[in-house]
Amino acid sequence: MAASRRKDAVGRFLRESGCVHFKSTGYVSVVTADGQTLGIVNPTGHNGNNNKPKGLHEWLRHRLEEWQKLPVKRRQPGAVKVADLDEIDAAFAALQPPEGALIVRVTNRTMQHDDQGQPRLVCSKDFDKEISDIQLGRLREPANDFMWIPQAEWQALFDINPRVGQSQVVPESLKLRVFGHHMNPNLGIQGSRAYKPRSLQMGEMTATVEEVTTNSVRLELAGAGVLDAPGGMDTRLLYRPALLGHLTYDRQKRTVMELEMVALGSLSGRLHRSPAALYSEKPRLLGIVYELIHNPIGGERLRPNAARMQGSKPLGNYRNYLNPKANY
Repeated sequence: MAASRRKDAVGRFLRESGCVHFKSTGYVSVVTADGQTLGIVNPTGHNGNNNKPKGLHEWLRHRLEEWQKLPVKRRQPGAVKVADLDEIDAAFAALQPPEGALIVRVTNRTMQHDDQGQPRLVCSKDFDKEISDIQLGRLREPANDFMWIPQAEWQALFDINPRVGQSQVVPESLKLRVFGHHMNPNLGIQGSRAYKPRSLQMGEMTATVEEVTTNSVRLELAGAGVLDAPGGMDTRLLYRPALLGHLTYDRQKRTVMELEMVALGSLSGRLHRSPAALYSEKPRLLGIVYELIHNPIGGERLRPNAARMQGSKPLGNYRNYLNPKANY
């Protein structure tokens, strides 16, 4: 939605085609290369007619029929020449990963315990009301986000003369970003954040040297926390994650070679504005995986959910994301 306010060719295309719904979360638009919108639909069931997979398939079939009715000269390869984007809105051009920052893929998955107490994917019996295949699929499939770790933060984890067993608390800004911005049960359900840094009622995250060689240093990252925020229907959205991972630093190249972390904990309460069926009084599990992306390209450089532009201040969320405060 915010991209439609861009003062460049991208913004003009979005405004003139009208292809961005005012509530864009979960919506699908079919747009021709020359800017004609053939249709917009929400396939998640909120528009009442597309609550089953076949509803979206049928809708897309009709859009294909409309496309085939267009003049051949508009549909043939090369009919539209797209110029290079040499003019970029400065407010959006600034919203890039900081120089030297690590880009980490964040993947959420909602789970439950099986009869042996082991994590498993959720199923329809885990919810208080009947749930559709589409709604269940949104919880069973991984939900993706990206995390940025500024260079100053990851460099602060490494001592000039590291020793096995040496331990330190990670930078406060890194801890608040991980807990306050990247433990978000809303991912895959809606675009908003369930938590902010101020939601962290209790939390710690440490880095301990596990291995030192001439070429590398390997750290263990460990932590735990309690996140508490208002939920939907007068509930409290409470998440108690434990965090464990590893980070490996190349001493010769002075770069991070590997970063992998997992967070897992019980989640109770109801998400804001989520379908009523996606709720159970029984706590569920929220699992989150963090993986370093090497040489990120294209969509892997998208802004994290918590850093996206909202309202009339393009850089507000971006700055708060990179410099999180405990009272924010």
